[in-house]
Amino acid sequence: RIRNHPDVTNFVPVENAAVPILTFDWEGVNIDLLFARLNSASVPANFDIDNDRVLDGVDAATEKSLNGPRVTNLIASLVKGSPQSLERYETFLKVVRCVRKWAKNRGLYSNKMGYWGGVNINIAVALVIQLYPNACAASLLRKFFLVFKTWRWPNPVMLTKPHDANLGLTVW
Repeated sequence: RIRNHPDVTNFVPVENAAVPILTFDWEGVNIDLLFARLNSASVPANFDIDNDRVLDGVDAATEKSLNGPRVTNLIASLVKGSPQSLERYETFLKVVRCVRKWAKNRGLYSNKMGYWGGVNINIAVALVIQLYPNACAASLLRKFFLVFKTWRWPNPVMLTKPHDANLGLTVW
């Protein structure tokens, strides 16, 4: 359906990628749309991507596709802390933007080139916010560089412990 829409150009399905995507331009805006094959004929109206059961029986490529938005949602909920803490999330976004701008200006923003990309920076900034939950954006930015200057690599940066959801795979 998307391929035949009059506002869509440059439609290319990338089926054999680690995370299958449909890439296309919609009215001149480039879009990479993740593809996931679910074990149902249709997507239910009450579909909750954050429920671990959505991963039940999916293939590895679909698991990766679904985990992109699941990780984004998890980071957001961990950063907010409580549903009322929108201010802390806004502070998180400010620090993320600063770190991304810093990395891009130095040519250090690219997963393909072995540097951190979007989700890596989000996880790292979220960790700093977990360590310093009441700090302002400027303090968090400073703490970001102090924390990762002395990080004991290759120790992973973990926001939460993985758990077994009885799906035969580790879930965060």
